[in-house]
Amino acid sequence: MSTPSNVAVYPVREGASEVIEVVDDYGFLSSRSANNTDVADTVILDTAASLTSSGSSWAAEALGAEERWWASAFLLYLSWKSASYRPAELIVEDADSSSVASSPACSCHHTHGRQQQQQETDAALVDRWFWSRWEARLRQYGGCPHMSLRGLLWGFFAGAWQQTAEAQHREATQYVMTLADPGPAWMLSNPNYAAALEAIDRDVGRTFPHHVLFHGALSRSAGQRQLRRLLGAYAARDPEVGYCQGMAFVAAVVLMVAPETQAYQIFCGLMRDGDGGTRHNQLGDRHGMRQLYRSGFPLLQTLLRELERHVESLLPALAAHLQSNEVQISMFASRWFLTLFVHQLPPPLLLRVWDFFLVRGWTVMVQVAVALLHQEQGELLKLDLEGVLLRLKSLRSRRQNGEELLRRLCSVPLL
Repeated sequence: MSTPSNVAVYPVREGASEVIEVVDDYGFLSSRSANNTDVADTVILDTAASLTSSGSSWAAEALGAEERWWASAFLLYLSWKSASYRPAELIVEDADSSSVASSPACSCHHTHGRQQQQQETDAALVDRWFWSRWEARLRQYGGCPHMSLRGLLWGFFAGAWQQTAEAQHREATQYVMTLADPGPAWMLSNPNYAAALEAIDRDVGRTFPHHVLFHGALSRSAGQRQLRRLLGAYAARDPEVGYCQGMAFVAAVVLMVAPETQAYQIFCGLMRDGDGGTRHNQLGDRHGMRQLYRSGFPLLQTLLRELERHVESLLPALAAHLQSNEVQISMFASRWFLTLFVHQLPPPLLLRVWDFFLVRGWTVMVQVAVALLHQEQGELLKLDLEGVLLRLKSLRSRRQNGEELLRRLCSVPLL
């Protein structure tokens, strides 16, 4: 039996016999076979980095060109942001100096207002142009073209790499210091920290147990140790949120595409509140995931309401069927949103959906939910409450057409 070209394998000793574990491009154990299988090349896998080139259809030259395209685009964007930023007080000084001798005081304020308004308008237009350019690139490839690019892209779109070098260094240093001293001082300042660690310990072992990073016991799985440290550090950093079920899966996916310290920075970027939107229970911010997990789950409630509104408008027959069978949207969609669909989508499709989510924000997740319900509508209309919930719970066990689902979600209108 020959080994497929898009998988990697490594030997595992179990008792007196040796078995072969087959790992796909995304690090998931897909099958096991006896040690008499003809395996030409045996690769020992211990990090996700060793998977990025396995079975890729991208030539090294094409990948290098694509990495340069994204890197140069990001550098251009950051240099523009740096050059275009002028604090309001400098605009006031310019207005004052140009009008002090010949203009009344009110003219100064009007000039300042017009200049500031024009600056904000120009900045918004250029910013929108950059982001639409990147979104068009992702649409061209149906997501990020290669795993090795995701650490760069996700970190930038999450806001982690847009911070100053000093802020990035401070965040990384804080993480290392938290790992070095997670003891009594943290317990005293955060009485819920011990409870959060207990919940993390329970969930870490159940997070992607079939992925090569998180496979095995906590004592010997590098990925589980990294995941525990990352979640524990965030619980100490943000006592209001601490730890909530669902966060482990989000952090684990980020660990699949970035080293531990960078993964922590990306995760913090996703959790960080923005300047509006989600703070007021709207979908204005791109991420702001801490609002998804904090007490009362404000962002989750907003997402459920948005989904219900879209289902009633776009899938009226299904909405009526769910209502007649007393199926509430929250019964199945809460888990969808809290884990960003990790249980519903196969890894290749999940990562591509996350690529769009990182760029476009929570509207993508509402679109995914509508697209899945549209895809399953024919069968759901035949089922009662229990049947509906069972079918929606087993979405991942059925083969998903990634291209078709991406086409569906991109065509879902935003109401």
